[in-house]
Amino acid sequence: IISYILGKTNKDIVVVDKSVPGYGSSWGNTGIIQYNSDMSIDEMAKRYGEKYAVDFYNLSLNAMKDLDKIVNELGEDVGYKPTSSLYLAKKAEDLPKMRENYEMLRKNDFPVVWISKDKLKTDYMLEAEGAIMTSSDAELNPFKTVHSIHKTNLERGIKIYKECEIIKIDEEEGF
Repeated sequence: IISYILGKTNKDIVVVDKSVPGYGSSWGNTGIIQYNSDMSIDEMAKRYGEKYAVDFYNLSLNAMKDLDKIVNELGEDVGYKPTSSLYLAKKAEDLPKMRENYEMLRKNDFPVVWISKDKLKTDYMLEAEGAIMTSSDAELNPFKTVHSIHKTNLERGIKIYKECEIIKIDEEEGF
């Protein structure tokens, strides 16, 4: 994605992949893209401060909007589909922590909804104590996305090198 964005500039851009583009982590990726981090916003706030956590989550949410634009610019079907995600509290003791996460997301205007145990059962046929539903997430085919981006990059004159490793960068002479 960075090569795609840089490719819009008038700079000489080179992509170097140690393997074959699209066959590394992209190949094994589920293609579920979420603005939520592996670290909940409340956890992040405790560790780094609330401003940092909120800024991080806002940047992630904005990145989701940018991804939507990029995928539409590509003009190819890469399996992109906006979606929502459910984070389930399977045990009652998980509820306070999940509720704290939900409250901080809601307080900072992130797209989030609390779903009760009863609503989970009736509307989603799920057994859990409660859940957070986030929207502004997406799913896509990572392999198709990488190849569509590289196809556009090649059309823009970007050079792509596969199965190549950068060993050293000489600031005087390049790499």
